[in-house]
Amino acid sequence: KVAAKGDEDAIAWVSASIEDNDALTRRAAVDALSLLAEQQPGNTITTITACLQDRDFAVRRASIEALASETVVKDQARLDAVCSCLSDRDAVIRNTAILAIPKVADLGDRRAIGAVCAYARQCGDAERRQAITAIQALVRVGDEQTLTVVCGLLDSAPGECEVLINALALGASRESAAATLPLLVHADGKIGAAAAEVLALVVDKGDTSTIDAVSMLPKHHDHRVARLAVAVLPRIVAKGDARLVSWLSAGLLHCEAEVRSASIRALVGVQSPAATRAAVAGLADPEAQVRRAAAEALASLAEQGDSNIIRAARVRLKDRDSQVRQSALALLAAVAVKGDRHVVE
Repeated sequence: KVAAKGDEDAIAWVSASIEDNDALTRRAAVDALSLLAEQQPGNTITTITACLQDRDFAVRRASIEALASETVVKDQARLDAVCSCLSDRDAVIRNTAILAIPKVADLGDRRAIGAVCAYARQCGDAERRQAITAIQALVRVGDEQTLTVVCGLLDSAPGECEVLINALALGASRESAAATLPLLVHADGKIGAAAAEVLALVVDKGDTSTIDAVSMLPKHHDHRVARLAVAVLPRIVAKGDARLVSWLSAGLLHCEAEVRSASIRALVGVQSPAATRAAVAGLADPEAQVRRAAAEALASLAEQGDSNIIRAARVRLKDRDSQVRQSALALLAAVAVKGDRHVVE
């Protein structure tokens, strides 16, 4: 209160008090140091960071709050110091750190988001709510940088990515979801794939604008976008919408076998003659993985005793691929009527 901000003598005297035996004195020193030091230069950050290991939780908490002061410049050293407190033995310290991270990290900071998502995966329900609040402060639905983070986590940490996407869904609005739509056709296919995954969770089932955009993607030239689109469509299209089969069938014409397989798997649960016909067509695909996916899907789609399915499955019993033959045998077991002489033979 009596020293000017940046007074080096006052800062030196206060810094020395950090080593005091009395916890209240050490806490007061941390508070004073954060007020005296202009922009908290490196040596001040080092001093305050050292207090994060103090045996008194009140001193550790004051140190986090000092590092997250609104008057300081965000930097990596400060962020790393606060993130390290997520493993503190005291829940109060962990919660203080979680709420401080958005104050020391820039919007979309991948390391900060990854650290909070990882913490949210293993903490209790009460702490997870705080973590989700922090995630929502670090990301924005419809922001390309946020989707870049989603992509990175999809590859390196799928569990953390799931936490992030769920947090996005909780904080999304119709306007923010609409802002994500143009990113479906981003030049980077992984950005488009991440956008589709986010939209599947943040939009209402049957949302027309989203369906119109995603339904064009099963034939996208980038197989990653097309594959995820056919997986997402059943999650956003209203149950009973007859157009779903035709949209998924577009994926059956894709040049990549992975997309054709994903299209067939997406048909499972769509109980309609059109879905069954589309899956039957997959039994004749030149790629074994597609034929296998078709046989597995038909085990759920076909009605028992369907003679057309039985004939198609019997043909696949002679398939050159052993896994296709096994799937065809399982399909016969699911569809054939007990005692059918032709199947037994």
